[in-house]
Amino acid sequence: MINQNLNPNQINTSKIIIDNSFSDWVFENTFITFKSFNEFFLLVYATEQKSIIIYNLMHFQLIAELKNAHKEFITHFSHCYDTNLKMDLIMSISRSDNNVKIWNLTNYNCVLNLENVNTNGILNSACFLSYNNDNYIVTSNRNWENPEWMKVYNLKGDKITQIKNSKRNTFFVDVYYDNNNKIIFIITGNEGNVVSYNYNENEVYKVYCEDFENDVFHQSFKIFEERNRNKTIIKLIESSDGNSGIIRIWDFHEALLLGKFESSNNIFRCICVWDNNYIFAGCGDKTIKLINLENNKIVNSLIGHRKGISSFKIIFHPNFGKCIISQGSNNEQIRIWTFKD
Repeated sequence: MINQNLNPNQINTSKIIIDNSFSDWVFENTFITFKSFNEFFLLVYATEQKSIIIYNLMHFQLIAELKNAHKEFITHFSHCYDTNLKMDLIMSISRSDNNVKIWNLTNYNCVLNLENVNTNGILNSACFLSYNNDNYIVTSNRNWENPEWMKVYNLKGDKITQIKNSKRNTFFVDVYYDNNNKIIFIITGNEGNVVSYNYNENEVYKVYCEDFENDVFHQSFKIFEERNRNKTIIKLIESSDGNSGIIRIWDFHEALLLGKFESSNNIFRCICVWDNNYIFAGCGDKTIKLINLENNKIVNSLIGHRKGISSFKIIFHPNFGKCIISQGSNNEQIRIWTFKD
């Protein structure tokens, strides 16, 4: 039986899964991993030839290649299981032409092609939103001079709403489901701040910002629950870069800053929460840093990539248990990091 409680500082073994994959240098979800409905453990990533690769992570073999999936470079993925269609769906976007496509994993057909979802700017990020047993698409907009509303589409391609007060220069968008309060939150990483929206009420919920800074990009964020005796605190952890890399931890519901880690020598491009005490941060110096949240110190660096880290995930692999999958920027490797046997 695999021990899931090992100290993350003991991760020291890596293996190249893919030697050459396309990845944008800026934002998360340039690849995705998930367990499909038919029990396959899948990795989905893009190539420089604008193809989508479906890869079996358990047996380390290619399942399918969707050739020429987009006209422009594919920069972002998302996944959901649709209970109405009874199939896994993946979303791919090409940001320069504001194009969103939905693919089913039964026969690998494109079931929806949304073109020009923004009239100006570029589409850095989009995500699935599940509401009342239906799935929807939430799109972002990056435009310094004239940002547009974030939009919500159904899977037929109809725009059903737009998010109020969301005209911000948005880089990254995701969804958090507060099951206790039965509220859906849309979270956006923007230039200078992070904002949460109450989707049920269609209004801004909280703004997470110390001092607004132009040209500071919020590149990654995660929501996690910290349980302490009988109390549960929902925390938002986010990373940004500018003159230095900064990671901030917020009380999600109060928008109170709980902690901050800053490094003048690193740009933090993506973060993952290992547990209440540790986070991993993918950096521009080609390493993945392990940070101890109790003393705000870097306690380990995972070395192996040839370029800066563009995206990584903490996963539970059927054979390796809790481990990390990471991707380097600009046509670089995808690696799996595990505990030594």
